[in-house]
Amino acid sequence: MGEREGRTKGVDEVFCSSCGEPIKREAEICPHCGVRNRRAPASSRSRREVRPPEQGGSMLGDAIEYPIRGDEGAKNVLIGGVLSALWFLFFLPTLFVFGYLVRVIATTAGGEDFPPRFDDWGRLGVDGVVGTVLSAVFYLVPVVVFVLIAGVGGVTGNESLATAGTAVAALVSIPLFVAFVYLYPAVLAEFVVGYRGDGFETERIVEATTSSSYLVAWLVGFFIQIGAFVALSILGLIPLIGLSVLIVGPFVAFAANVAAFRAFGVAYRSATGTSATG
Repeated sequence: MGEREGRTKGVDEVFCSSCGEPIKREAEICPHCGVRNRRAPASSRSRREVRPPEQGGSMLGDAIEYPIRGDEGAKNVLIGGVLSALWFLFFLPTLFVFGYLVRVIATTAGGEDFPPRFDDWGRLGVDGVVGTVLSAVFYLVPVVVFVLIAGVGGVTGNESLATAGTAVAALVSIPLFVAFVYLYPAVLAEFVVGYRGDGFETERIVEATTSSSYLVAWLVGFFIQIGAFVALSILGLIPLIGLSVLIVGPFVAFAANVAAFRAFGVAYRSATGTSATG
């Protein structure tokens, strides 16, 4: 066992050159900070070069291809699809799926253009909890605002005031919900990249979310996720196809989410210059 500043590593591990955490020797990227492990075996790098959006590639094309890119891409989609299909098991599989999506943002923002592996399951679970908590905060705030405003009119007992209160609540909470949905990917990226690196900085969130590249990426990610949902919903209504949709649906949905989070990560690193690797 090796040691560094109180940390220990196994015989098949090395210390990440960026964050100092022990990682598998053959790991291509650090699951803790998202930085490429430059000491990984050369054979693991013998993959074709990709042209990310910052170098003139298509944002939509890059996002759609990303989930199955590389030697492990199809395997990742298979694992993610199975976990997504098992969401009913106390939601535990969903935490690992969410943790993987968090890792996609972290590794993409760290400069990696290939999807990460499903490994270090403990970290995946922790990241899944982090992502779930952030989601709950972001998506519940508009709901709470709506309930509070609508409740003011409701407690008066006056039907007209109650109706007006509901209308005002909708006018306030709907734009707020859209704003929170727009900000969420940047806040999540800043948390997993900035907080674990040089600290959480709201300036980077502002810089990212006010950039045109982030807006385009957000629209691309939104289009992919909604498009996959609508397509699966329509196909599910067609006789003889509906059953197959139930089978392949979780895999398609997982790939769509990975593609969307890839787009978010690319936008974040393009707008903030957080890429630590080439």
